[in-house]
Amino acid sequence: MFKVIKNITISKHISTTTYHIDSTPFALSFITDLKNRIEYVLKGKIAILWEFIVQTLDYDLIREFAVKNQLENILDDFLSQLKEINLIETDLEFPSYKINYFNQHMNFNNKDYNYFLKSKRKFCENHKFIEILTLDLTYKCNLTCKHCCSPQAKDDCEITYEQAKKIIDDFCGFGINQVFMTGGECTLNKDFLKIAKYVRSKHLNLFISTNGQKLYDDENLFNELIKIYPYSIQLSLYSTNPDIHDNMTGVKGSYNKTLSVIKKIKKNNISAGISNFVSKYNKTSANDLKKLAKELNVSYTDTCLFINNPENNNFEAELCEKDIENFYYNLAQYSSTYKKFEKNDESLCTAGITRIAIAPNLDIIPCLYNRHILGNYNTTSIKELKEKILPEYRKIFTSNNLTECFKYDYCKYCSYCSTLAAFNEGFMKKSEILCTNARAMQKAFLKYEQLKKAET
Repeated sequence: MFKVIKNITISKHISTTTYHIDSTPFALSFITDLKNRIEYVLKGKIAILWEFIVQTLDYDLIREFAVKNQLENILDDFLSQLKEINLIETDLEFPSYKINYFNQHMNFNNKDYNYFLKSKRKFCENHKFIEILTLDLTYKCNLTCKHCCSPQAKDDCEITYEQAKKIIDDFCGFGINQVFMTGGECTLNKDFLKIAKYVRSKHLNLFISTNGQKLYDDENLFNELIKIYPYSIQLSLYSTNPDIHDNMTGVKGSYNKTLSVIKKIKKNNISAGISNFVSKYNKTSANDLKKLAKELNVSYTDTCLFINNPENNNFEAELCEKDIENFYYNLAQYSSTYKKFEKNDESLCTAGITRIAIAPNLDIIPCLYNRHILGNYNTTSIKELKEKILPEYRKIFTSNNLTECFKYDYCKYCSYCSTLAAFNEGFMKKSEILCTNARAMQKAFLKYEQLKKAET
């Protein structure tokens, strides 16, 4: 007689990662319901049980595990709750659950959701987990943006499916719960969809940065991507004026395609966002883009910091110091979020701390544009990266080691972005771009303070 295997399936709209703290029995699971936009938290033995369910998907083996860990009495009740809130799918029948096993659950629209995400990142930072893996899939692009800072002499480089699969598997050991796919234009990678599907098969959150052109042109690609429930798709939009946007991208009609894809993503109940780069060509467009983002109910991010790239001759797009000052002055919540830059032993940012990136040539770098090479995936072992290279990098990567900084009043207004410094002057070096930005920020801040005083 054949044994009937009672299978359990993790719902396709679920992402999850379980963290174990060294030297303690403590475990913490984060579960994201991408369909209903809810994040759940499990702690302790229940988190370990959930992890085993995800890995095993076999009721008989799960029950054996529960018995061994003295969880047999609550197993079916726990599975009942998982089934009723659609985290698992199974034909097993359970009575309605009696106990709520989640320590916390948070709807994406909750006013405290951003605080929840910050706490999650802080947890990863404190325990040396890499939360976000960025895959820079290719340098190829179907636009010719005037402000582009991606290397263009390496168009033939791209990460293959087999390489991506191994990278993702290896970095799951670092505790990643998000994979960020970008480029160039990531959808031009021949294995783009295959890699995206593999990310989701590992129950990881999938973030995508794209210009949307191929998603517009290839309906099948768009539909297949939506089916796997990406966490968020961020699209580059530089103005609400099609002529300004198309002038920046160098491709007529690109505005209409990008805007159409944003609307289509939202129609499919997937999170979308507008990413804007403020340059000389669109410096007056930010406020209108913010209004558009609000109307479409999508997120909006922008930056005015400029990365000079001699390869692209993109210097002409650079903002002058007065433009940067105006940019900061016009940020409505700017003064309330301002934090002074000080010397301390804390990391300068999360690059190389809770996030890491792999370039198309497989260089391992702290973030997308930081050219401080930590190693190359072909020659650097994960063990060496984890036990030696990253700990050494984190010791160096503090404001205490910025020997050429903190000499002027405006220094406390500096954001010290290691990405920009590394791109222009070198890793952990004084950056004239950052100095210009800090001076502009100081002027904007003082002007804003004067306005507030005048109003009172």
